[in-house]
Amino acid sequence: KLNTMKTLLYLGIILMFASCSSNESESAASNESSVYVNGREVSTIKIGNLEVMTVDLEEVIEMNWDDAMKACADLGGGWRLPTKDELNILYENKDKIGGFANSGYWSSTEFDNDVAWLQNFVNGYQIDYVKGYFSYVRAVRAISEIATSNESESATSTLNVSGREVSTIKIGNLEVMTEDLGEMKWDDAMKACADLGDGWRLPTKEELNILYENKDEIGGFTHQFYWSSTEYDNSNIGKWAWLQSFVSGQQPRMNKHVLFHVRAVRAISEITTSNESESATSTLNVSGREVSTIKIGNLEVMTRDLEGSMTWDDAMKACADLGDGWRLPTRAELNILYQNRDKIGGFTIYNYWSSTQADNGIAWDQFFFNGQQGHGFNKKSSGHVRAVRSI
Repeated sequence: KLNTMKTLLYLGIILMFASCSSNESESAASNESSVYVNGREVSTIKIGNLEVMTVDLEEVIEMNWDDAMKACADLGGGWRLPTKDELNILYENKDKIGGFANSGYWSSTEFDNDVAWLQNFVNGYQIDYVKGYFSYVRAVRAISEIATSNESESATSTLNVSGREVSTIKIGNLEVMTEDLGEMKWDDAMKACADLGDGWRLPTKEELNILYENKDEIGGFTHQFYWSSTEYDNSNIGKWAWLQSFVSGQQPRMNKHVLFHVRAVRAISEITTSNESESATSTLNVSGREVSTIKIGNLEVMTRDLEGSMTWDDAMKACADLGDGWRLPTRAELNILYQNRDKIGGFTIYNYWSSTQADNGIAWDQFFFNGQQGHGFNKKSSGHVRAVRSI
């Protein structure tokens, strides 16, 4: 069939290399660059900690999920299909990135073995979609932040864990331990990482895959399966979570009571600066009152809730109406806020909305007295709201 032929042609030979500038005066901090795909030059743009292509993989071809995953991976150089949360960041910045169709785009996040998450780039809705159906594809890759202008500065450091020194390494916007914490159940793994303090935690499903892709650089992965913090969304919610094989790279789901190995990570805070006069906090005017903000990783976060509790639709609108990129945090970002709640300040112990939808009538929320995230919260219910924006 025509679509299949085009897909096979697309998946044939892909030649890609980063464009280099012979002009030494060109700024290394530029947000735009280009790569070569199928003999054509494609521009890219940096959005947060992602590099994003400004065109779809093939302007006229949609493809099924398996072909989309393979097509992105075949580009090499770390290019991949964006996760569900990353795809929402692309949607929120679609005008800045450009080139999106008024249609659905695949994410790499699976709902189950036959269904994956897709986002409608007309209204922003995220739905579960059969993997065999065809949708559009936009490739992304994580921006490595290992390189430093100080050539003598190493990407590794050390910390003390239970009386012994453990080295860590920076991979993208994550700091990763180079040794396992041990083998344990999922609940014990979540607690063991959190008990380390200072933002250490179990990696999400997507972050765990980044560890797998960099396993040789990180080192110390001597066992097959490792836990992620991401729970499996089905009728057994609370009983299953995702893990990853560090042999094959596959990500199966497993009952939380089974023992698997654990590697801790934490987000790298980009607040510190060599310019001592630069503050990690700032202020802005919201509805006639001054509100301070704080930088957490690659997010700027308000230190106060928006006034009152509200429905999900009102929460999405209230954040967007602030302008300048302010928005409701994704499910993953909301968990970062929870982990840094004492540093940010001003949170209640009740539930907060995320922008991540479970389906058209339900969205994810998080309770700030125990950190539990639920995917069954009706959008017409009331929840508290904290606005963020990407730095």
